[in-house]
Amino acid sequence: MNLLDVVSHREFVVKLFPQGLTEVLMVGQVRFDPLGNTTVALHTRQQPALEMKKWGKWGEDYNTVVIILSSSRIKEFSVSNISGSLYSKVELLEVEGGFRFSQQSDDWSFYMVFEDIGFDSCEVYIDGADDIYN
Repeated sequence: MNLLDVVSHREFVVKLFPQGLTEVLMVGQVRFDPLGNTTVALHTRQQPALEMKKWGKWGEDYNTVVIILSSSRIKEFSVSNISGSLYSKVELLEVEGGFRFSQQSDDWSFYMVFEDIGFDSCEVYIDGADDIYN
């Protein structure tokens, strides 16, 4: 299942990635606020299908897109050793009452179950740590 298929307000991000997020991702940041809102920043090194003028040129001005998703309906959440987070494949499963998004590698794991999740924004940056993620 493609993560973008279950994201609301996804029109922009689907234009960037019309085939979906086909490469590995990294959960870079998770934020909770006192009102029950949660944001998750997913980093991808997948080149967008569209070039955004304000972002510059892929490979020169940026090589990473951060897709920020938000939800006020997180039902379960677990993380272990977030400092060990690396680019790896993600799994999305439909479960009772929502979807389970998970990722794990050797010493890192993350999952959340959400009823709904929406596209919030994108950021870009140049990541010079190629040897860490390849």
